[in-house]
Amino acid sequence: RVYLHACGRLEAVAVDSVTVSEVRAVARLAFDFVGDQGLVLVDKNGSSIVEDDALRHIVSLADTVYVQPSDGTPHEARRNIDQPLEPNIGFLCDGLAASRQEVAELCAQMESMKTAFRQECGAWKRADDAMRCEVEELRSWTRKQFQIEDKRFEELQRSLKDEAFARERTAQDLAKKCMETRSALGSEAKAREHGDFSAHSEIEELRRSIQLEVTDREDSEVRTERGLRDARDAVEEAAEASSAEISDLPR
Repeated sequence: RVYLHACGRLEAVAVDSVTVSEVRAVARLAFDFVGDQGLVLVDKNGSSIVEDDALRHIVSLADTVYVQPSDGTPHEARRNIDQPLEPNIGFLCDGLAASRQEVAELCAQMESMKTAFRQECGAWKRADDAMRCEVEELRSWTRKQFQIEDKRFEELQRSLKDEAFARERTAQDLAKKCMETRSALGSEAKAREHGDFSAHSEIEELRRSIQLEVTDREDSEVRTERGLRDARDAVEEAAEASSAEISDLPR
């Protein structure tokens, strides 16, 4: 069904195929245009309709297609129309009634949409309020968590400082003990070195004294042997002398 308007009349006509040529032919018959008179199809904006796709789009939207003579003489075409006005008035009343029904349906749809929109707005508002409460609770919980974490961080920082101070004191004590141990070891090494030197000196003196004693003993033995030999010689000489004296005695 195509809504056609020409010469002050509005007609709803049925066509087999929605094409420009078919609609022109149907309009020529519906509005009693002259057979050789050229017709132009125009939309509501005054633009000419020359393509079938544009015409189908307008028909799909139920918009009115305006039919105008191509030579620009609408009054001549109006004079060729013999159809009385009563059917047109009835058609207009039917169209107005249908339009009124459509308007009523549209108003009902708008009311239902308004109601749904109000309900949706209320739901969104409740959801927004709930979201705000959740956000506030989350913010409060996050703030508390941050405070707890700050306290933990401060405690950890203090414990780390105390541990660092204790480690520093321990390191100082260890360094002091190491210095003392090193000094004690140095003193002990010096004492041992001195003791070793003293022991070495004593050993050297003892060895010298032993060597001297050995030398003295050797000299004493030599002197003793020499004395014994001298004594033996003296005894032998005495014995010889005694033997000689005995032999010289008269028998």
